[in-house]
Amino acid sequence: MALFPIRTMNVTPSATQVSPASPITRARPSTDSPRRRRLSLAPSLLPVLALSVAWSARASAQIWEVDPLLQIPLGADAGFVVASIGDLDGDGLRDGLITSVSDNGDRGRVYAVSTGTGATILSLVGQSVGDWFGHSTDGVGDVDGDGVADLIVGAPQIQSGGAGQASMHSGATGARLWTVDGEALNDRFGWVVAGAGDVNGDGLDDVAICAPGHDAGGINGSGKVYVRSGLDGAPIRSFEGASVQGAFGASCGAVGDVNGDGIKDLVACALRAGSNGRGEATVFSGSDGSVLWTVSAGAQAQQYGNYFSGEAGDVNADGTPDVYVIDYVNIQQRGRLFVYSGTDGTVLHSIRGTDRTLLMFGRVRIGDLDGDQHDDLMVCSAMGSYGAASAGVISFFSGATGRSLGRHSSSVPLLRLGTDCVSVGDIDGDGREDVFAGVGRISSGVGGAFVLPTNPASPAVYCDGAVNSTGRASELDYRGSLRLANASQQLTFALSDLPGSSTAIAFCSLSADFAPVGDGFRCVGNPALRLVSVFLPGSSSDSAFLPARVPISGATAAVIGSPWYVQAWYRDAQSAGAGFNLSSALRMMFR
Repeated sequence: MALFPIRTMNVTPSATQVSPASPITRARPSTDSPRRRRLSLAPSLLPVLALSVAWSARASAQIWEVDPLLQIPLGADAGFVVASIGDLDGDGLRDGLITSVSDNGDRGRVYAVSTGTGATILSLVGQSVGDWFGHSTDGVGDVDGDGVADLIVGAPQIQSGGAGQASMHSGATGARLWTVDGEALNDRFGWVVAGAGDVNGDGLDDVAICAPGHDAGGINGSGKVYVRSGLDGAPIRSFEGASVQGAFGASCGAVGDVNGDGIKDLVACALRAGSNGRGEATVFSGSDGSVLWTVSAGAQAQQYGNYFSGEAGDVNADGTPDVYVIDYVNIQQRGRLFVYSGTDGTVLHSIRGTDRTLLMFGRVRIGDLDGDQHDDLMVCSAMGSYGAASAGVISFFSGATGRSLGRHSSSVPLLRLGTDCVSVGDIDGDGREDVFAGVGRISSGVGGAFVLPTNPASPAVYCDGAVNSTGRASELDYRGSLRLANASQQLTFALSDLPGSSTAIAFCSLSADFAPVGDGFRCVGNPALRLVSVFLPGSSSDSAFLPARVPISGATAAVIGSPWYVQAWYRDAQSAGAGFNLSSALRMMFR
């Protein structure tokens, strides 16, 4: 089989079978929401038209200027893969794993680092040039009985032809506890490695190891996934692909106990399988290896399940963990996140990236961020350009609705925040999961990781925009600091889903209001101040950015601890109505 580029495989269709022992766009909330309420009308900023209205108390889609709890610079290309591991340094916090596949002539390196101090705890290096040691890694439980969590590492290019290798290492010393090699050249054994929970009932965590290039049953490139004992690497069971170049094992991971038998189950993806050959995800029972359910990718899939699949948490709040699969390319390289019910594979969410969140990566599970009893979702994109070109972005979405809860981005070009991302436990003590994110370029030639909070001050979108001529409503986001001491720095407001050849104006007030205006709804009170305007050339526009300074004097001055309301007006020449509309509105609180 041809050499796989990192995170990319060019293969053709297959199906999947077990070896016993060896595009949906997310819906916008209905205007009939039970949370809708009418407010009394007040004098408007612009002429009024009578239209039906919707008022929403949902979380905002704000953009947070990245403000790390901790920066961890390490070395060239560090941050390619990140993972979470138990407490290695005894400070009571989960720690992080960071890899650099290209380190030292592609030998590869894995760092274990403290999330409390950033100190390097372990540094493990591949054995030979071209091994790709650290192409995948994961923290597992304590398999050697010394009271410290251990780690599994994949090296899919080892043995000079890609047979591959997986090795278990002590979290206390870094010593190899055991090693397992691939069966044949080009297997890519260790392409993905993952903790699988205690499958064999010995009280120790076991592991899953992917080999997407394996010729299962003599079928070229059909792929194979192995479940091995965490204690000594002994075989527990394996699963095999069934068609030529199917690349079954493009990803694999534990998904929690979805069938209620007390044992964690497993998801595995085949890159070119399924009903249309665009990809397939199968969930297997951890106890006996039986197929629990299978889903096929849509016709637009490009890299469905390549490298990224696993547990999403309990997204639909039914008591059963759910499953995610990422197609990190999908349409126009925007990527798409699929979330499936752990019970039966029903699609819960299909969230598509935008032209500013190119290529979706990450380990989606992030816990309940907004307190609604639904686990929420996280994806990252090192090529994202919300703040600056390739600054990167980490995006959070509601597990209940799929709507944006916010984004971490940066105004630093080429930072490449979000080469990978994973939840790492509550580092800052606020009761929420925090983020361990790979960063491609912390400084010139140096990558590493950031530890990021998930609860920056959270403005609320308190008023929804109305649908415009694009068929969607324009949403208002922001990027920047809400510390009023930094107000001399610009906030940047972002408008999505705008018609082209238009003018947009952002304005603010110290009060909220509500009135039908033009083709939409005016949701800020009087007096209102125009902050900034921008012209949008061209026949169509996905988004626009409006940099503005926060007023610190006058009738609309922002005050620490008091709400400040912002909305945008924009022209819509293609509309059959009044020819102008308004975005959603933000309630912001400075500190």
